Amino acid sequence: MNRLRWQIRLLFTALGREGSIGLGLLGIALIGYLFVLTPMESRLVQLHSDITSLTTRAHTPAKHASTTAEQLDTFYRFFPSQTSTPDWLDKIFTVARHQHLQLIQGKYRAKHERAGPLIRYQITLPVTGSYSQVHRFLAGVLTEIPNAALDGVTFKRQKIGNALVEAKIQISLYLGQQT
Repeated sequence: MNRLRWQIRLLFTALGREGSIGLGLLGIALIGYLFVLTPMESRLVQLHSDITSLTTRAHTPAKHASTTAEQLDTFYRFFPSQTSTPDWLDKIFTVARHQHLQLIQGKYRAKHERAGPLIRYQITLPVTGSYSQVHRFLAGVLTEIPNAALDGVTFKRQKIGNALVEAKIQISLYLGQQT
């Protein structure tokens, strides 16, 4: 072991300061090539392969292209039936309870959409709570109910220093018509 250490010390003495720095930089470059460039090259080859595959798929027409009517039918099947309205309203009330908000009174109105077999169930809810409670409530409703859309929110605060806000929330539930 002492002999190896002596030979290494002799090599660095012969190389001098500049040669030792150069040898160290050469070692760092070799390590960088092995551990950084080689994996990046393989990733680049994989990305080129993916691009070629996607380009080929994009320029090749689908063998079983569905008609517009089939696509619309698939789209409308996404929406739950109007008979499930109480379940969706229950989810809204559950999200409100989790945020410690009370939904005492609301306006509900079903409206048949002219373009397509959907029913738009418009809900207007007055809510009083902190801004963060109302925000979390809205985020929860839109997360839990995929067929819900936020139409509008208006905030009103009685006094500037008041922590509570009065919010008027307008939500639409889109439901499929019963057949």
